[in-house]
Amino acid sequence: MEIPHGELNREAWIGLSDKKKEGTFIWRDGTNAEYTNWADEQPNDEDDEQDCVEIANGVFWPGGESQVGVWNDFQCNRELMYICKKNASS
Repeated sequence: MEIPHGELNREAWIGLSDKKKEGTFIWRDGTNAEYTNWADEQPNDEDDEQDCVEIANGVFWPGGESQVGVWNDFQCNRELMYICKKNASS
């Protein structure tokens, strides 16, 4: 994955959530998540309001070590970059 210059330490939505049933993560296309890459102690549904999944790209916790490529459940109403699935052309 390539992050545009100047966009370091930004997170992005990956299209995964447990909005329908807490703890059951499904992709936007309705398929189950067969692979996960959660950060330590995630998902945690902090304050019972974290249902969408972001991918970390930098410092995950204030003052913490840099983590790239791990997942975190987060509030769905946050404005973040996003990653889209695209079919390979034939």
